[in-house]
Amino acid sequence: MPRPTPRLLAAVSLLALAAGPVGAQTLASDLWSEWQASSAAMGAQLSADVSQQGNALILENFTSRSEDEQIITTATLDRITLTEEGDGTVTVTLSNPYTTTFDFPNDSGDRITVDIVMTHESLDMTVSGPVGERTYAYSADTIRIVDGPIVNTSGGEVPTVDMEIVARDLDATYSVIGDTPDTQSFESTSNTGSLAARIDILPPPDEEGRFKGSFGLGEMTSSGSGNMAAIAAMQQMPEAGMPDGFDVSADLTYAWARFEIDFESPSDAFDLSYVNEGGTMTFALSKDAFDYGVTAQGIATSIAGTEMPVPVQASAAASELAFSVPLAASPTPSDASLRFGYTDLMASDGLWSLIDPAGQVPRSPVTLLLDATAQVQIMVDLMSEQAMMADTPPAELRALNVAALELSFGDTSLTGNADMTFAPGQMPPQPVGQANLSLSGGNALLDQLQAAGVIDAQQAGMARGVAGMFARPGATPDTIETTIDFLPGGSITANGVPLQ
Repeated sequence: MPRPTPRLLAAVSLLALAAGPVGAQTLASDLWSEWQASSAAMGAQLSADVSQQGNALILENFTSRSEDEQIITTATLDRITLTEEGDGTVTVTLSNPYTTTFDFPNDSGDRITVDIVMTHESLDMTVSGPVGERTYAYSADTIRIVDGPIVNTSGGEVPTVDMEIVARDLDATYSVIGDTPDTQSFESTSNTGSLAARIDILPPPDEEGRFKGSFGLGEMTSSGSGNMAAIAAMQQMPEAGMPDGFDVSADLTYAWARFEIDFESPSDAFDLSYVNEGGTMTFALSKDAFDYGVTAQGIATSIAGTEMPVPVQASAAASELAFSVPLAASPTPSDASLRFGYTDLMASDGLWSLIDPAGQVPRSPVTLLLDATAQVQIMVDLMSEQAMMADTPPAELRALNVAALELSFGDTSLTGNADMTFAPGQMPPQPVGQANLSLSGGNALLDQLQAAGVIDAQQAGMARGVAGMFARPGATPDTIETTIDFLPGGSITANGVPLQ
């Protein structure tokens, strides 16, 4: 499949593609002119047969065309009506359907065309606001995207694809700040009742197998913002890296999620399903940093395949992943962070039976948490061509702080923290600092693993001996603690006993 680009008329792809229109004044003719200018800045050319009927500007045989390397993208719409309402607003009415055609070469050099067709039900769209502060408000009962024909223009075989994406109960606003393409930024908010997608792919007749997938999200609230000029500049010259002012962010909260894939062939099969009871997602990318975060609650997943000895099911009360990565060169170290965790993670009896068929080990939930921050010296912008071509690392670690480390399983719990620094120019980096670890319930776990046959008596005795050498008794029974010191010159000790 081709890589879709947002070089389509923003006013038409306002719905599922979130590329909304850019630039609007109270006059319909000015609105059309601004669409053309803004789309040209994004690398697309707009054309239409334009006529005036009373207070309405009619755009018939609308076309948007762009080229990105070897991919040609063409969007068509029979009719767009821009009606001046007399109160400083313009109503935009779109006909059905809106068809986007991707034309690209395959590995054999044949040209492939793929149609994507979008339709809407009860779409209501209004443009308001003065120059430089325009707002698009739109709602729809249903937005539906389906696949159209896939054609090999040389007559070769192509796969059979059945795809559908449906968004229901859409209510959104899209605001554009700035009166020219090189100064514009956008802000958007939306509420959506649900989103569902499915795809079914059969390979060409001379190949075997079948892939099916589906995805769904419950009620959603989202927002986003970005700099249109910088986004356009990056699309025009991606090899140059991020331009000055590049800044895109988005966040999403949803009520539930589900995801399923199914693959089968005469020799292989694979199934995966995932559901949760709600979560969040955040994303921010600028020239300075990349921030990403996801959370989920009430998770359940299942995996099965011909190469797996047993189907695997797992669940968790909650999960989280968040990280921040600096990207821009700086004379001083930049902040980075990572937080990762699962609460009450549980595996199915089928998986446990492979490890502990006798049931000697308590099948308790697992809690995992890592919360760390770092200082990173960035010598070269990480998104630049210079960084990709460099023979030496473009960044060096200067400090690492682990605020929390936890791995809990039944009555066994490992916790810890660390604080370390790193000198410039070291490869590999050599830490100087200290890490503190505490293990409770370790002896009881060794007894359970030995009874289950996972380890033998000799291995259990060796583990206890090593713990006795490098750890000290804790404040409570069956608890040991250790302090690991990383010394200048590369020496490492545990409770004063040299490790290196």
